[in-house]
Amino acid sequence: MRDQFYGDRKDVLKWSRALRLAGTEKVVLYVVMYRPNKGLHGVDFGPVAEADSGVVGFFQQERKRFKVGVPRRLVDVTRLLPGRIELIHNKYEHRERKAYFEAVRNRLIHRNNDEKCVVLLDPDNGISGKCSKSEHVCKQELFTLWSAMVPGDVLIVYQHQFRDREWVSKRKSALVEAIGSDEVCCSQDKDVRSVCFFEVAKVEN
Repeated sequence: MRDQFYGDRKDVLKWSRALRLAGTEKVVLYVVMYRPNKGLHGVDFGPVAEADSGVVGFFQQERKRFKVGVPRRLVDVTRLLPGRIELIHNKYEHRERKAYFEAVRNRLIHRNNDEKCVVLLDPDNGISGKCSKSEHVCKQELFTLWSAMVPGDVLIVYQHQFRDREWVSKRKSALVEAIGSDEVCCSQDKDVRSVCFFEVAKVEN
């Protein structure tokens, strides 16, 4: 994820899902996979059918700030739910991806016993079978995080559309294979058809 996309309608959908799953107690651990801005891109502020009204209002205020010159910064999303959104915000680089995900795993392992998390994983493009590009998260990394999660936690993975009619089912199958759970569901929105969010709760074995 890059700062330049902060506040677009995919963010509205993303955070609507995350906050619904977090409820009133869970911490949202936002695994940003942060990458620097690249090129110039128009930002889509269109409607989102399944949006939470509080999230919509928050990002409307953020967009007013953008118009007066305040830069887009992913870290500012912590103001959406103060004290309950934590960013893994260090720069993500392909050659250091193993260390990056081990750091996230350690954060999960060493938490307080009563803390439950929504782990929001936000690669640029989504899931891939190979750990070959920074735009993707691969199966081994998904397993690394899943194995550190505890019953009551929820995993959300961002997935962008690619040129295959079966793009949702193929990436869902990859996630099921990676984590060994067939309870994965897919959340989509009729106004934002180019992305989906895979969601799965960790339960007792």
